Amino acid sequence: VAIISFRLAGMDHMGDTAQGVYEHVHPYLQGNVVLFCMEFDFTKPSKSASVPTFCSMLSPWPCSITRFLVFLTSHSDPVTGDIHVQPENRGASTFLNVLAVLIPKPLQTILRRGGCASSNILVILACGSAVTAANAKSQVQEFAKQDLFQEIVSFKQQRLQYTYTHSFLNDAALSFYVYGRTPFARAVLPGHNTLGGHTAVISFTSSHTYQYLWSHPTIRPFGIHVSKQCRACHRVPGFSKCRIDPESHKAPQFHKALYRVCNGCGDKQLHTCPKDGEWLGPNPAANSAGDWLRVPY
Repeated sequence: VAIISFRLAGMDHMGDTAQGVYEHVHPYLQGNVVLFCMEFDFTKPSKSASVPTFCSMLSPWPCSITRFLVFLTSHSDPVTGDIHVQPENRGASTFLNVLAVLIPKPLQTILRRGGCASSNILVILACGSAVTAANAKSQVQEFAKQDLFQEIVSFKQQRLQYTYTHSFLNDAALSFYVYGRTPFARAVLPGHNTLGGHTAVISFTSSHTYQYLWSHPTIRPFGIHVSKQCRACHRVPGFSKCRIDPESHKAPQFHKALYRVCNGCGDKQLHTCPKDGEWLGPNPAANSAGDWLRVPY
């Protein structure tokens, strides 16, 4: 397995995600894993030239290296979703333009060593606009159709804190590259409630785009962020949940719809499951502490 990290120059290396994943899977792969780290700054020729140099260095490596985990770590423009290509917010370009430089044709040939994309994953570590802005999202979808990667994973939080992703990405890499479980993201999301409280997870494949939402009946019903303050009494008294019609035996279950009830004034807000929503595990129980929901994106 080769882990390739493209990181915007000037970003803090402490707590680097790619380094953490490498250290996490290394004992299991008994040394059959290598980490390549490259900083990029498109205004400096020496930085831009590092990719062709890397490709020429990797080409002679044994063809047994056929599985790749690629990280793109940068910032993104909050409006357009363009990826920053210079430190200190001084320049940005579209996702496809950035990937054309970082993953040129020679590297694409190397990524296809396995004969297909089923063993490759791309993780985008940038703020949410990189996949939520309309043009940025369509560019990621277009790139996914090139079939270089089985899955492209990103995060929706507009002020993404990378630390929240570490545990999830460590588990996902172990599950995918060591235990052979797929899909990369879905296989390990249940149990990562801390990540879900911070951000939704976006998964792009050549044929589908999905959004994974963490749901909690009172904190984040059906993955929707809600205020802790009651809309009616404006207090912060806490909330409880109840069925649509507690007296009816035909009342929908909590996995379909529920009322979020203010413990102070009793005001009720209705929340329903998104259309085509699919729970990753069994339908949430009445005392659920949080569950993951997949919806088309």
